[in-house]
Amino acid sequence: MSKYFMYEVKGERSLFSRRTLALIRRKALRRRVWFKDLSHIERGLVDLTVKCVNQVRSSRLTAMLRAIVERLETALRSKVERLIMKVGWPSARRMAHFAVSWGNLDAWNWASDAKFARYLTVVHINDSGRSLR
Repeated sequence: MSKYFMYEVKGERSLFSRRTLALIRRKALRRRVWFKDLSHIERGLVDLTVKCVNQVRSSRLTAMLRAIVERLETALRSKVERLIMKVGWPSARRMAHFAVSWGNLDAWNWASDAKFARYLTVVHINDSGRSLR
């Protein structure tokens, strides 16, 4: 199940509907990522699917739409969320590994702590002097 959009893909069966794809398109347009992050062909594929299909049944089309929607989900995340995924979680796992190797067995919990990952991301931003651009 997607975090941002209500769709689900089970094996070969897709629950992409006309309504779901139209909602995805509308959110992407409002957040100004539709034209910036998708190619002309990808936008056309989604638009054509919305116009011609009530429910996607093709596994090939489902795979293509899933890739497009996942890219849009990434683009719709805030810059801090993207940095947490890129910097915070790997740093948290690395620090947990070091702490456990030094004898702190409770440190395994750090690797799955979202607040700790966010903290490490903020520290990284401040240390490197990078802006969120």
